[in-house]
Amino acid sequence: MPSRPRSPTSSAYPSAGWTSRAPTPTPTPRDWDAPVLCGYETVAGDLALSLDVWTPHAPATPDARTARDAATAPDAPTAPGAPTAPNEPTAALRLAVLSGTTVLYPATDLRNPSAYWAATPDGLVTRARVEESDDPAEPRLTVEAVEARVPHLPGARVQLLPEVYRSEPIELPTTGADPLGVTPT
Repeated sequence: MPSRPRSPTSSAYPSAGWTSRAPTPTPTPRDWDAPVLCGYETVAGDLALSLDVWTPHAPATPDARTARDAATAPDAPTAPGAPTAPNEPTAALRLAVLSGTTVLYPATDLRNPSAYWAATPDGLVTRARVEESDDPAEPRLTVEAVEARVPHLPGARVQLLPEVYRSEPIELPTTGADPLGVTPT
């Protein structure tokens, strides 16, 4: 997940909450006109499954703060009476509630491949850092830290994630006085 290209929606389940012993399915012909496409693969580490869900009419996510994200996000259908696809945070939270486990999805507001959101079945949404091991033979995904306690991720440290706040602009007050008391000549 973190080092692979991200699809419009990528989610992952903690291994404590969701397990699958089924082999990765072989590629089959897809109906590319279907309203939703989904694929999955089993992963090692703190997560058990990686889901790739693609909806051609998914609305932009609320945390899409950059112009590039906003410009590339497809619009939701506008036909009267047509159901609209939920945005990624809403879909992840619904999936967490329905499946009874935590669902992780990429934090598109940060340009950091390890930045994710974690949505829990009880409605908590918090930031998470997911790292992929360097072992190409058996890549492992580890949830290193979360900003709030997540019961399905007991091995994750609970801490503020500096990479989140490093990217936030900090407004500094301006004054007419020089802090060193030196006047320009």
